[in-house]
Amino acid sequence: MFKKGDRTNVRNYRPISLTCVACKVMECVIKDYILSKFVQGGVLSRNQHAFLRNHSTTTNLLDSTYDWFQSFRNSQCIDVAYIDFSKAFDSIVHSKLLLKLKAYGFDGALLDIIRVFLSNRWQQVSFDGCFSPWVNVVSGVQQGSVLGPILFIIFINDISSICDGQTRCKLFADDLKLYSSVDLQDGHSPSLQCSLDKLYEWSVKWQLPVNAEKCFGIQLSRSRLRSDSCDIARFDYLIGSRVLLSRSCVEDLGVTYDCNLHFDKHIDSIVSAARAKVGLLFRGFKTRDVVILRRAYVTYIRPTLEYASSVWNPYAKKSIYKLEGVQ
Repeated sequence: MFKKGDRTNVRNYRPISLTCVACKVMECVIKDYILSKFVQGGVLSRNQHAFLRNHSTTTNLLDSTYDWFQSFRNSQCIDVAYIDFSKAFDSIVHSKLLLKLKAYGFDGALLDIIRVFLSNRWQQVSFDGCFSPWVNVVSGVQQGSVLGPILFIIFINDISSICDGQTRCKLFADDLKLYSSVDLQDGHSPSLQCSLDKLYEWSVKWQLPVNAEKCFGIQLSRSRLRSDSCDIARFDYLIGSRVLLSRSCVEDLGVTYDCNLHFDKHIDSIVSAARAKVGLLFRGFKTRDVVILRRAYVTYIRPTLEYASSVWNPYAKKSIYKLEGVQ
């Protein structure tokens, strides 16, 4: 399935495994058992918000945004580093995953089942009636399976231990962000750099490579003197031997933040996308029946305007008028 970037580049596609129903039923049983043990033992990191009940991208964003506004109230700015792992789900080393499962107390028949589930797998790609040769899957957890995502968050569960000092982290599957408060006079967080160093060491140890070229940072503050040219400025932090680049705005799990934690750009973006869908709706539906059009609007357009609205809920009348103008 296409992820992002150039559609003609085969590297921008990720494999989704089509597994049988009987296998998925068995996976559900194992998944429920593993999660119950993790929750009862309090082992699962509270910073992980993916594939868990009562957790979502919105809870991830609410947690981090709350921390950032708290720093603003204390007259501090925040340095945030966004980390990208190279093909994270496909890079998991099976032997090291099994080692972590055993360290968490899973052994015997359950560990044997997971070992068999991961081993002796082959995959083939079908495109337009053509098939690729069969290839042996020697690493990774299966995207499209029930158990694969749970095994991944178990593998990455201990990554929170790399946080040093005031640095905090938030995870949504393999989407990781590290952030730390910084005094306005200092302009740099030693604890964040120490955490980035530990993260790089962790990635080398567990063979989950960091894609330094796609990692970047942003400094959040209430300053009105920030230049829009900071998209190409250097961020005074290193990941490995590479300097993180700074951006003036970032898209974090589908919500656009700017340097001042304002959401004007996000609102403009979703309004533009929603209006494009409105045009598509009227071109695609011949009927003008109000009931059908209302149902199509609620299904295809309103979710674009409402996604994570508890995070960026507007207070300015101009923003409210823009959103309501779509309807």
